[in-house]
Amino acid sequence: MTPRARSFDYSSLPPGPKLPAIAQVFAWAFRPTQFMSRAARKYGETFTIRFPGFPEEILYSNPKDIKKIFTGSVEDLHAGKGNEILEPLVGRHSVFLLDGKRHKEQRKLLLPPFHGERMHSYCEQMRKAANEMIDSLPMDQTVGIHAYTKRFTLDVILKIVLGISEGHHFIRLRKLLGNVLDGASSPLLLAKMLQVDLGPFTAWRRLSRSLTEIEKILFQLVDERRASNDSTQIDVLAMLISAKHEDGRSITFDELRDEIMTILVAGGETTSSALAWAVFHILKTPGVLNKIREELATVLDGDDVSAQHLPKLKYLECVVKETLRLSPVIPTVGRVLQRPMTIGGHDLPAGVVVVPCIYLTHRREDIYPDPLMFKPARFQDDGPGPYEFFPFGGGIRRCIGAAFAMYEMKILLAQIVLRTNLELPANYRGRVTRRSITFTPEKGMLVKVKSRK
Repeated sequence: MTPRARSFDYSSLPPGPKLPAIAQVFAWAFRPTQFMSRAARKYGETFTIRFPGFPEEILYSNPKDIKKIFTGSVEDLHAGKGNEILEPLVGRHSVFLLDGKRHKEQRKLLLPPFHGERMHSYCEQMRKAANEMIDSLPMDQTVGIHAYTKRFTLDVILKIVLGISEGHHFIRLRKLLGNVLDGASSPLLLAKMLQVDLGPFTAWRRLSRSLTEIEKILFQLVDERRASNDSTQIDVLAMLISAKHEDGRSITFDELRDEIMTILVAGGETTSSALAWAVFHILKTPGVLNKIREELATVLDGDDVSAQHLPKLKYLECVVKETLRLSPVIPTVGRVLQRPMTIGGHDLPAGVVVVPCIYLTHRREDIYPDPLMFKPARFQDDGPGPYEFFPFGGGIRRCIGAAFAMYEMKILLAQIVLRTNLELPANYRGRVTRRSITFTPEKGMLVKVKSRK
């Protein structure tokens, strides 16, 4: 982190909760939505929170301030420094942790597989994985669907990113990645003081061993690909192996490993959680399910969902976006100031973290009337702007996989609606629980499968 200016008067920072820093950590870890909402009610749209051992964080929910942060110079606002807590999972070469020129160059290498016409080639694999997930749902039993959406997203990533759909590597990686996502689910485990190996039964030992074994398998896959020199491979791993830096250098194994881990960890957890929230809101909100069915009947005309149908599923896309508004999986994004700046009328020193708050911005009543209501119609026509709705972050740091995730979510939700009849258990409220840095529904989003086609 950038050192703070010693002469700066920190009492001039925006006011915030008076709890001791250690108490704020536990509130943020275990009651995050209540913590943010209470602070916003008391201190307004800008306030400061404090965690022991970390710089002060200033949370913003005014779109004007968020625009200034997202459009500011990448030399002045470093996102990579704010993501250093993720290094044990994704590695120091991850695009999450890079800033400036290195971030721009690495991002450029990762963009092609997740945009343009290439997206259409993924539809069949995604639909197949969706049907396999649906077929695995037990009948007339109450289950947490998040476990199933997580398996779906991991299968999609293994098939499309790594180009493997069966065999020992596929089965082993699916298990290991599930272990990593579950093992890192406690937000406290991201604290360095708890990343200690105290024996075979400790969480950090199990997590570390899974990460080491994943690295070994990735090394084998890369070795096999380079030896085969098969130019017909079109998965993301193949593209990264052949990718070149601007100076002509090939991507190193360490860089490749960290970017693959970034996609595997981030893409598996965030999209699976968003899908679980979408199922909750669809089942909870009268009329939404019927509208999705009507649209599918009109657009598909008896066919399975395919790439040509997806752009026409306008209402389903609104449902996905409204899910990401009301139940964002990632509540905040941060930038570490590299020089003093004035944002939102407050003079801030170098070293503090400015934090566009997705959760609070998405619940502003002046932008979203009746903000606690699930209303997909908000996203018809133009919808809100990029500083009012930003579930994938914003500016140059906007998630590379955003289009991929939207594509994936629409396919699975379409297949669920087409092929199943689900219901929520009586009195299930879908409260927020935290898994590592993500917000997920309590008890894994409980559903009962009443029928399946």
